[in-house]
Amino acid sequence: MSKLTLKNLTKRYGEVFAVKGVSLEIPSGEFFSFLGPSGCGKTTILRMIAGLEYPSAGRIFVDDVDITATPPQKRDAVMVFQNYALFPHMTVAGNVAFGLEVRKFARAEIQKRVRESLSLVRLDQKFDSHVQDLSGGEQQRVALARALAVRPKILLMDEPLSNLDVTLRAETRLEIKQLQEATGITTVYVTHDQEEALGISDRIAVIEHGKVIQVGTPTELYTQPKDPFVAAFLGNANLLSAHVSRLDGKSHVLSVSEQLRFRAVLNEEVPEGSSVLVAIRPEHLCLVPVQDPHDFTARVEAREFQGLTIEYRVRTGETVLRVVMDAFLTQRFLTREEVGVRVDPEHCFVYTVAGA
Repeated sequence: MSKLTLKNLTKRYGEVFAVKGVSLEIPSGEFFSFLGPSGCGKTTILRMIAGLEYPSAGRIFVDDVDITATPPQKRDAVMVFQNYALFPHMTVAGNVAFGLEVRKFARAEIQKRVRESLSLVRLDQKFDSHVQDLSGGEQQRVALARALAVRPKILLMDEPLSNLDVTLRAETRLEIKQLQEATGITTVYVTHDQEEALGISDRIAVIEHGKVIQVGTPTELYTQPKDPFVAAFLGNANLLSAHVSRLDGKSHVLSVSEQLRFRAVLNEEVPEGSSVLVAIRPEHLCLVPVQDPHDFTARVEAREFQGLTIEYRVRTGETVLRVVMDAFLTQRFLTREEVGVRVDPEHCFVYTVAGA
């Protein structure tokens, strides 16, 4: 287990910054994820840690040793690629042994480590199989076994589940987390899938345009997003431009339009008339019959049954909102039906608008 430190890590291609000033410390044994949309720079960060890209500025340290200029094969940081990068002409054992052979381990030690690594990923019975005969999930586990066989200080994983179907992805990410906990290897994971990141990470860095926007535990990021991008990306929050109408007891009344007003509890005093950006998660909105108490009215434009929940799209004026409600314990509403909408004032994330 080893500590990984990034100091002002930057990567520029011409005038374009792919990564800009990333500074982080990842403690020994942590499962740390970089989360963000495609093209935000998260894979570039991972490739710089692996030594496959050289930073334009900044330094990389493992256990306080500067490895910025160290060749990839000498870094003790092994990468599991998105496409697994397996050799189709080799057996499972041959693929797992490859990294050990490159490092010139003794034959007996190679055999021992190959069997140990395949046992860890539950592929003991596939020792002599060819990789093209394996399922996608099994191939992913072979790639993981190959990385574990060299016993790296840092394990790097670049969207390793993106080629799997939904069910297999859920099963495999649980296996990865259990394996990481069992081995204690410091793991850096890249994904654009918020559910994946929330489910397996000890901490997450949310990335936008090559910069770290916020770092925290999954719970911290979901319940205390410090930036509208984090609120919207992690949980698909509704984003609304509003202004503060008045103080109403302990809460403020926020106005989006003449038709759309609701109360919100603000963490800090915001003067009346201030422009704000409000993020409301779909599960913190509730649809009710129009005769019940509500904040504003809307009309159902669409609904989608999702198993345990129903997602509604409702419109009020020019604003369309996503609402997620329990599919079995709540009243269902029909498309084109007029409904009342309640807002949970304790769960509105309100951000002041710079320069307003």
